[in-house]
Amino acid sequence: MRPVRWLELTIEVFDPLAAERIADLVREETGAAATEEPLLPTAPDEPPRRDPAAPLRVLAYLPAGADQRARALTDALDSLGLAARCSLRERDDAEWRDRWKEFFPVVHAGRVAVRPPWLTYDPRPGEVVVTIDPGLAFGTGQHETTALCLELLDRLPVAGVTVVDLGAGSGILAITASLLGAARALALDIEPAAVAAARGNARANDVAGRIDIAEGSLGDRWPFGETPERLADLALANINARTVQAEAEKLFRLLRPGGRLIASGIIAEQSHAVGRALEAAGFALEERPQRGEWCALLARRPDES
Repeated sequence: MRPVRWLELTIEVFDPLAAERIADLVREETGAAATEEPLLPTAPDEPPRRDPAAPLRVLAYLPAGADQRARALTDALDSLGLAARCSLRERDDAEWRDRWKEFFPVVHAGRVAVRPPWLTYDPRPGEVVVTIDPGLAFGTGQHETTALCLELLDRLPVAGVTVVDLGAGSGILAITASLLGAARALALDIEPAAVAAARGNARANDVAGRIDIAEGSLGDRWPFGETPERLADLALANINARTVQAEAEKLFRLLRPGGRLIASGIIAEQSHAVGRALEAAGFALEERPQRGEWCALLARRPDES
């Protein structure tokens, strides 16, 4: 079978807030984008640390032959007036996988260890090992936003609950929740490549029978038969600040009374605005952990009196 060809758009920028603005624009045009951060070497027990001397990279993929669409996107990025450098090249699926292998070590977040399938790893006592091959999706545990979600998942009472993972990417969060004892997980993403990657990773971790994975989102694109009202005990939204703000009321309705939301993909400077939107929707904020320039928000739907 011939490999699938893709146009890889890479935007390099040093300012994290500028990277977030660029990623938002790219998502609007392509449906998905990821921010790749250069990491410094660390000891096995240390969290990843970004190299401030190297640029962040926003990555997006378009079908081969969409050169005109890609150049229109780079022109739109130029209009933002940000100090960013764009490049465009063609890749195939095999090149994408090989590229990930260059910078995907075992990542630790609390009791959770995330490993790629091409590395062997002997877990520590009590550790939960999640095997993730991102394929053409995003989510490896290296980025601060995912690491913050994993750390919160590790501390929350997940056993026996129903979890909904929005913007699931590689499926890393839904799979981790299942390995931590969640009774049921629903994972959604708007990108078919992410859905395929998440399904493959669920099979690799022997949790495919406990996770329903589909293309879609909240609202009109909800892919499961039941209504997304009071469905989940825990909602995961590792997306971006703007989407969490816009979907705050839907996220509130998704949860049962007493249910919790982990929202991430949020630049620290934007976290207070996101928190206000969640509170306006009815949430009570519980935690605001931060790692580098990124924040996660842990919020709770209050019990009903």
